[in-house]
Amino acid sequence: MLGRVRHCLLLPVAILLGVPTGARAQHVQAAPVEPKYAAMQAELIAYTRYYGGLLGLGQWTIEIRLDSLPGDFLANTLSQPKIYQALTIFDPENVAQEREPWRVVLHELLHIVTAQIHGFSFRLAGDDDQARTLVQYMFEDLVQRMAIWPVWPKPPKENK
Repeated sequence: MLGRVRHCLLLPVAILLGVPTGARAQHVQAAPVEPKYAAMQAELIAYTRYYGGLLGLGQWTIEIRLDSLPGDFLANTLSQPKIYQALTIFDPENVAQEREPWRVVLHELLHIVTAQIHGFSFRLAGDDDQARTLVQYMFEDLVQRMAIWPVWPKPPKENK
């Protein structure tokens, strides 16, 4: 158990230092899209594979869909940590407006990485609506802060 904890603690440090972590490419699935979104979908898949590898999501199957979302939502991720599966839906119109769409992908992947502890925290909050709202806010804030940290390498395609 301690070895696993050490690996989990050292993985972010290894990522930040650019040390290979031995992560495998995870399985990424994508539903067919309109031709005008094909290039965007290919880019989102490439970002998912790249950052998923850095984040150690090699066991996961991540399905990517492009579909409209309410309001100005860029994306939404549903994950099932027990079976290593996730579904991420990107709003193509909203993502197209982003200067760095890879950060949107990174944000969603960080939700997958934190899903288990997020769910545990949510269960600890019980029926207390204020506590549940606070847990939701805190995890969203944490994931967003991590996604915009300036330490993340740009995807290889952009490292010209």
